[in-house]
Amino acid sequence: MIRRLARVAEAIGGGGLALLALLLLAAGSAWFLRDLRHTLEDVEPEDDTTPTLTADHYSGRQMNAAGDIQYTLTGPHLERRPGQQGTLIDQPVMHTFTDRRPEWEVHADTGWVAADNSVIELREAVRAERPAETGAMPLLLTTRNVRLIPERRYGEGAEFARIDSPGGVATTVGFRVWLDENRIELLSQVRGTYDPPKR
Repeated sequence: MIRRLARVAEAIGGGGLALLALLLLAAGSAWFLRDLRHTLEDVEPEDDTTPTLTADHYSGRQMNAAGDIQYTLTGPHLERRPGQQGTLIDQPVMHTFTDRRPEWEVHADTGWVAADNSVIELREAVRAERPAETGAMPLLLTTRNVRLIPERRYGEGAEFARIDSPGGVATTVGFRVWLDENRIELLSQVRGTYDPPKR
């Protein structure tokens, strides 16, 4: 093939050589563009469910402006997907702190953290425990779907909740909790039993 092209170039002369080179370049470009167009048509659209970030055995902590720890959040897996305004966490475990002391330990089936860390949603089954070692009355709160605003040290839920404490049980539909004030507000359909300690 190269010998034939060399013979054609000799027959054409110097100016013809340039013309032959241009013809070859044009033919090669046409072939390249045709192949490129075919390749672009075959490209699958991007899947917006493919995670852009994943981490296994995740552990993170949030500090306040004074450098004191506000909470830790751990989980076996987290991921962020395109179009989401936050991060999904499988089986999150959250520990909150007051004056550098552990206060609450919260477990959930799944969780979501806003991109700016302003909101944490603990989703599906949620179990929050405040042990006696905190110095406050021990409590066990079981519910579903809790929304936390860490900066305000505030949490809320709209679903049925059960609160177990020494000698008592309370149930409610909806609640608000202020983590550093030792205060829980029960919102509706409140029922409870209390069995005082025997003297």
